[in-house]
Amino acid sequence: MQIALTKKLADAAKLKLPAIDETINPLFSWTANWTNVWENRKSNEMLVLVNNATRFTVAIYQVKRKDLKNLETMEKNAISNTLLFMNINPAMVAEY
Repeated sequence: MQIALTKKLADAAKLKLPAIDETINPLFSWTANWTNVWENRKSNEMLVLVNNATRFTVAIYQVKRKDLKNLETMEKNAISNTLLFMNINPAMVAEY
């Protein structure tokens, strides 16, 4: 699985990531962004993960800048928990 970060998220997490590998099947590629729930007032921040092939979206609410240290683990857990919650076969989720 490959998760590409937007510039905003990479800068907030202080990560310098290599270019994405375009040979990977888009079904196994995700894009992650860090944004606010509401733009016009002080609000909670969240991570939004979008699958590049299906546009399936996973949102992780209340993510502070200090939480971005565990970004990779947080993203993978959110994706697998969402798929499991949708009653997808646990063996397939683990392989994914």
